[in-house]
Amino acid sequence: MPGKNDNIVLPVCSYRPHRISRKVNHMTTADIKIPVQLQSFVRYIQVLEQTPLSGVYEPVRFYADGSPGIMFVRSENSVIAQQDNILAPFSAYGQTVKPIKLQPGAACRVIVIGLYPHIIKPLLGINSSVLTDGCVDLKMVAGKDTGSTIEQLLNEPSLNAQLRLITNYLFQLCQSTRTKPDALLAYAVAHITQSRGQASLQGLRSYLNVPERTFERKFEQHVGISAKLFTRICQFQSGLQQLQQGRYEKLSDIAYENGYADQSHFIRSFNEFTGQSPMEFIKQQQMQRAVIDFNLPGVV
Repeated sequence: MPGKNDNIVLPVCSYRPHRISRKVNHMTTADIKIPVQLQSFVRYIQVLEQTPLSGVYEPVRFYADGSPGIMFVRSENSVIAQQDNILAPFSAYGQTVKPIKLQPGAACRVIVIGLYPHIIKPLLGINSSVLTDGCVDLKMVAGKDTGSTIEQLLNEPSLNAQLRLITNYLFQLCQSTRTKPDALLAYAVAHITQSRGQASLQGLRSYLNVPERTFERKFEQHVGISAKLFTRICQFQSGLQQLQQGRYEKLSDIAYENGYADQSHFIRSFNEFTGQSPMEFIKQQQMQRAVIDFNLPGVV
């Protein structure tokens, strides 16, 4: 483990992703290896780049995956978020419940650092619920070095250099946190995630010997949403991945294998978190429309 002032050095081949997610209409997504020093805080690192030749810039869609995070956007023009808000270049975001669409107006690069669900509060010192379905300019909530880091990021065209800047910044932020992540929440989140959202919350509270009201209050403060909603997001993500991977013969297979009462319950949940039905989602993929979904790559 390096000292507090040491720089993180990414692997030499860090720009070469260990798994390309998709490449559609000049849009690419890639998963980047997480530096060892950040693995207790960071769940995934993904990079999206869009350089269409036609001048048509397709939206970037985010769906609920249980992770808050940090996002850097480098574009020749403004990137528009929900309600026509202009997205800050370097921002922190909370739990995504409603589907979110970012609309670039020019070629862009988006670097997403997905954090573990309970990390925002100790990292930034604010209740996670404040950021649910929203984001904040990191300059407003983080350390004094944020402004200079943003300036360096915007002036640096190299992806490898940008990744080094971001991971070094994040490591310094992790080192300067005054409180450690809540161990109880860390266990609860891991248990729910590993069960793909099918864990019994009553059984979990009993095992942890925590009253229901205390458990829910901690979840709202540290994760940003209720424990029940977090289990539903994990369940949805499991079903979404099965759908994307084509591991089913009919939709009811996905529903029953992921703990839904029936197919209609799965479809309602899918529509709630994506804004479309499973078949509309698949049709969209088959037509190779340029829709990039930042999803948690598997349950670990």
